[in-house]
Amino acid sequence: MKELKKKIFGIFLITITLVNFIPFTNVNAQILQDTLYQDDNYKFWVAIYNRAGTKMVKTQESMIRRQSDNAPVYCIQPHIQFNSGSGVTGVIDSNAMLSMTNMLAEQIERIKLIAYYGYGYGNHTSAEWYYATQLLIWSITNPGYAYAIADNDASLTPSSRYDAYYNELNSLVANHTTQPSFYGKKVEMIAGETVTLQDTNQVLSKYYEGISNSNISAKIDGNNLIITAKTGYEGEIKLFTKKNPNPPTLYEGANQYCMSAGDPVAGLVYLDIFAKVRFTGTKYYGSNKDGIYKYEKDAEFELYNDNTNKLITTLKSNDDGIITYDFGFGKYRLHQIKGKEGYDFISDYKFTIDNTKTKEVAIFKNELITSDLEFTKTDFSTGELLLNTLIEIYNADTDELIFSGRTDENGSISIKNISFGKYYILEKKAPDGYELNNEKMYFEVTTSGKIIKCNMKDHKIIKVPDTLTHDYHLIEITSGLIFLIGLGVVIYGIKRKNKDK
Repeated sequence: MKELKKKIFGIFLITITLVNFIPFTNVNAQILQDTLYQDDNYKFWVAIYNRAGTKMVKTQESMIRRQSDNAPVYCIQPHIQFNSGSGVTGVIDSNAMLSMTNMLAEQIERIKLIAYYGYGYGNHTSAEWYYATQLLIWSITNPGYAYAIADNDASLTPSSRYDAYYNELNSLVANHTTQPSFYGKKVEMIAGETVTLQDTNQVLSKYYEGISNSNISAKIDGNNLIITAKTGYEGEIKLFTKKNPNPPTLYEGANQYCMSAGDPVAGLVYLDIFAKVRFTGTKYYGSNKDGIYKYEKDAEFELYNDNTNKLITTLKSNDDGIITYDFGFGKYRLHQIKGKEGYDFISDYKFTIDNTKTKEVAIFKNELITSDLEFTKTDFSTGELLLNTLIEIYNADTDELIFSGRTDENGSISIKNISFGKYYILEKKAPDGYELNNEKMYFEVTTSGKIIKCNMKDHKIIKVPDTLTHDYHLIEITSGLIFLIGLGVVIYGIKRKNKDK
């Protein structure tokens, strides 16, 4: 013991490795100088018994305090006179405590716990808590005897009212290593939302919300832990036990060893938090011509990991055109595979989810599929462009007339934004000198932005000579000439005859 007293304790930085629970982690030795004194304002009577139950002695004890901060200190060597006002040397190293006291490790650690949960813990603020704590410590350090508190010195009959104090202290010590029921659990939640975890083990009061994480906030409300994910988050959070600013300290001096209360271990609660970011997409269909859009139901999308190009799932819009999915961190791509007929699909939508996001919102508007028509009218043989041709265009499914017009000086007609569907073209009046084309010319609009070209060809009218008509007129002329010649001969003959008379 003398050699130990002469030993010089080096001052080292206290290092505590915070793990799930490592009971009473030893730290490097540290010398603490102080003075202990007896506070006679807090006195109590104690009866000491041997294990056979025979009363050995009665004694009056007082609270022991530390001069530096008036914190309570507990005697761990009963039956030894305490010297009030003595300077003492303290150590916080568990190995040093074992060497100094020759106690078992289990005894030292249990004393630490009793002192921690005794006077000054929570609502343990009355003097009775100090008295009960002191007697429980004596029962550990000197197990060959039993100790009881009496209400006065008249009979020194043990007071039964202290049983509740002993029971609560023993319960707190027994449950010291008990973690909240949600310890180690994985909590899945949505960024921006709050979840409440109930501790069915009812030990949450020992902890505080010491979370140094800007993405997650936590609040202890009675037996509930209320967690709010401010943004997306994937990782661990920790809750720490409420810590006494001073560690438990063993003091040597004042003619005996004394133990101050302190936090015997840094307790932790680990929680795995997976705060996903909710994606909400709204799917519409319509036309920017009239600005009228409607919710699109049952539009289907494939969701891919954009880094690996791996298909994650398939999503479908509901009656209100809503697509929802909860995302962890990563890069994603949304690809439309099904939609309302006659309307374009969206371009692939790419986005990134990280701890800066609270939500991902997108609006998708699919426009009506339209194409332009370029119609030309040409001569069948020469390819000559033909102007002033009257055409009509009809919906092939309904026979509804959608256009009527004539080819311009270039023999063409241009029509913009013809809607998705099947159509046919009819020639209603051919150009002069050309035959009317009665065949229907079909075309189909399937893709937006496409220029559909249709060329209709007409045959020129060919005039054939009428030979019969020409022969008839020749006969008539010939007959007339013969008639005239004959007539002339007759007239000449008559005149000659008259002359001869």
